[in-house]
Amino acid sequence: MLKNLFDKNYINKWRLLISNYMLIGLSEEQLVLILLIMNSSYSYKRFISSTEIARISNFDADKVDKMIEDLTDLNIINIKMNNDKLEMDLSPLFSLILQKIEETPVKKNSNKKSGKNNSYILEVEKTFNITLNSVEKDWVFSNIETEEDILELISFVNSLSTVDKNFLNVLKSFEQELEQKPSSLTKFNWIADEE
Repeated sequence: MLKNLFDKNYINKWRLLISNYMLIGLSEEQLVLILLIMNSSYSYKRFISSTEIARISNFDADKVDKMIEDLTDLNIINIKMNNDKLEMDLSPLFSLILQKIEETPVKKNSNKKSGKNNSYILEVEKTFNITLNSVEKDWVFSNIETEEDILELISFVNSLSTVDKNFLNVLKSFEQELEQKPSSLTKFNWIADEE
């Protein structure tokens, strides 16, 4: 499923790589090298030499050659001839990232009553000038895992014309709206922006 979205350019390659480089064991230096390759590659120029990379980075050409060799050995970069031109193919890199993502189960918050969740409860109570009861707090513990989740909830409540006195009803409405979105897209934040 992710491969289809990726192939149709619905997934931003830059965000996908930056968000998941550690998942496939890349170092930060390797990430920077790949980003430099991506930034310097164009439809008419699909290969960048180690000298060119060295000129636009803090790497020396020998180090770049060694890093490219290592990435090639790991089947992350493929260097090949295409129409009599040398090309650096990054598709193995993105295929590996997508494969690892699909193999990795989505973790629910294992520490339900963490300090982060308590700060989210305080944020909800402060924003909406209410005190959450235990059932509503349990909902927050079960469903709010990131800053983006809390911002999405606040945005949802602010979009309502009237807020139900029973905040649990509001939370259930929010949950229903989330269920209407395709779950495979809401798990990830690399939906392509217009660039």
